[in-house]
Amino acid sequence: MLLVSHVTPLKTLLRLALGAPHTALFRMDLAPASLSALAVWGDGNTTVRYLNTTAHLPPG
Repeated sequence: MLLVSHVTPLKTLLRLALGAPHTALFRMDLAPASLSALAVWGDGNTTVRYLNTTAHLPPG
């Protein structure tokens, strides 16, 4: 599944996946057009596969 969203909903999903406290939202910085991937397993566990990657963007 692909989710395109503004930064706060994405940071909220990442925070929940990591089991981090609410205050972690304010310590995350996601670049515009960056990619992050989560794996959600059948047992409900989650894994952050990659976070805030911009390798797909041209340099500069």
